Amino acid sequence: MFRFRKASIEDAPQIALTHVTAWSETYQGLMPDVYIQTYTLKRREALWCKVISENLAEVLVAEVIFNESNIEEESRLAGFLSYEKAKGRESDFQDNFSLSSLYVLSEYQGLGVGRGLYRTFEDALLVDVGSASTCIHLWVLDSNFRALSFYMYLGFNETGKQLKEEVQGTCLIDLEMVKTLLPQKEVCENYGP
Repeated sequence: MFRFRKASIEDAPQIALTHVTAWSETYQGLMPDVYIQTYTLKRREALWCKVISENLAEVLVAEVIFNESNIEEESRLAGFLSYEKAKGRESDFQDNFSLSSLYVLSEYQGLGVGRGLYRTFEDALLVDVGSASTCIHLWVLDSNFRALSFYMYLGFNETGKQLKEEVQGTCLIDLEMVKTLLPQKEVCENYGP
């Protein structure tokens, strides 16, 4: 069973471990090994402690629950997602958000963890913004076909914007993707009950 919830500072070590592990699993063969190895556990733990303690972003976690019937429940982090209000965006939307991280350990991929994290995120946004239209932006590596397919499945579209970075003689290209969330009332009015 999986549980999705807001992260606490106590989750930072597990988030860091998940981040480093999933980063390595995801980008092996897509990025130079030297670049992948810059994501160390020590640096990621410091980052996530800071992000959570200083409220620099909202962080959600997915836990695998073991021994549900026991009085003392055991759990393990299967993935996490982080997002924040986008800065400096001009658009017709009152609220723009940046989905900055969504990582799921390979052993839990294909089991609905990523979709569950994303749904929890979208539900939180709809509650937070109320009747406002919302735009979600993210960046994804162009050679990460699994992630591109996943985000398209969730309703994201490429904007045509790219970020290029030269790393160890390899050109890495990130593609911007965007999804618009319409207020529930507006969705009903436009598409019926």
